[in-house]
Amino acid sequence: MLLAYDGRIHETAEALGIDRTYLWKKMKRYGLS
Repeated sequence: MLLAYDGRIHETAEALGIDRTYLWKKMKRYGLS
């Protein structure tokens, strides 16, 4: 999903219906960048 939005966390989180900070924390937890 993140690749579909060219790495833009804000747009990806919005498309998933979640907060961008929540997405960022999950990415950090699983070692994704």
